[in-house]
Amino acid sequence: MSITSYIVKDFEITSSAVDRPVGQDWINDKTIEAYLNCYSDLGSVYIMDSVTALKIFSEGNSDYLKKIELEKYVSIIAAINVNKNHWCLVYISVVSKSFTFIDPLGEKKRMVNLMFKNWIKYTESNLILKDYNWSILNLNHKIQDDKRAEIHSVLALNSDSYDTFCTLCGIRYFVYNCKDYKNCHECKRTFHHSHSSKCLLCNSDL
Repeated sequence: MSITSYIVKDFEITSSAVDRPVGQDWINDKTIEAYLNCYSDLGSVYIMDSVTALKIFSEGNSDYLKKIELEKYVSIIAAINVNKNHWCLVYISVVSKSFTFIDPLGEKKRMVNLMFKNWIKYTESNLILKDYNWSILNLNHKIQDDKRAEIHSVLALNSDSYDTFCTLCGIRYFVYNCKDYKNCHECKRTFHHSHSSKCLLCNSDL
C-alpha cells in the first residue's frame, strides 16, 4: 500500500507518485498540480486542476468554475494532458488579456487555435470575462528536456514531510546508507553529504 510521503501546498502525494519523477514513469496530475502550486502566489494566481482544464480547453465545455471569480486573479495556469502522452501548459494573463499555450514538444498552430477558441467560448459564459479583448501571445521556449529530477527536488523543498529522502535530488535513503546523509539542525531537512555544507532551504550550517 502506498503511503503519503509529501504534503505540498495541501496536496497529499503518495510515495509512488513521489518516486515517479526520478524514474521513467508517467507523472500524474496531482504531482503536476502540486509542482505548479510551489511556484505560484496563491493570492493572485489561479491554478486550474487538470481535469477541469481538459474539459474547458480541449473539449470546449463551459459548465465549470461558475462560482470562481477568475477576473479577480492576475493570471490563470493550467496543465493539460494532451493525447495521453505528455503535459502542456496554458498561461492566461488576466491583466494583459493574453492567452499562451506552451507545448514542450513544440506548439502546433491547430492546437493553439483550438485551445484559444475554447477559452473564448468559455469566457462568453462569464459576465465579466466576455467583455475582455483576448489575444494569443506566443512565447519562445526550448524544446523539452527531462525535468523529472527538478520536479522531485522542488516538491521535496516545499514538502512538510521530508525525513526519508534527500531534499535536493529526491533520492530516498534507507538504514544501510543513512551515513551518506546529514540533517539541517534548524529545519531538519535531509541532504546528501556531497551536496552542500549549508541547508539549501534555511541557509543554516549542516
